[in-house]
Amino acid sequence: MDPGLERLLTLDCKASRGEAFTADELLIWASSALEAWFREPPLGPIPEYLVAHGSVFGCVAEYEDKLEELDRWKERQLIQWLKERVGSHCRVAGNRYRLEEDRPGDHGAPRFRFLRVEDPAECDKL
Repeated sequence: MDPGLERLLTLDCKASRGEAFTADELLIWASSALEAWFREPPLGPIPEYLVAHGSVFGCVAEYEDKLEELDRWKERQLIQWLKERVGSHCRVAGNRYRLEEDRPGDHGAPRFRFLRVEDPAECDKL
């Protein structure tokens, strides 16, 4: 069982309701809860070239570009982490779940969902 997946299910988002979600949506809903995940492995640390510092030596547009690049990096890291855990099981509040990937349409972002496992044979695998 993966404690990271269990933590995702405790966040108030689509994941806890079994609805499909993208990494980008997850970052929007749970940004404050996930921020610490990007400071240490397995999702971090944030590369130094992406760290936004308090003082800005370039123009505002360069600073905004850096923040956008940091957002894209976070999304890629989260997608990779979720893909590595597809098929993994976790247990939250007495319920058992399996992380699944929904196949995106044409060039769509990968979508994930937590499916509740109710089949006794599947539950025994946990």
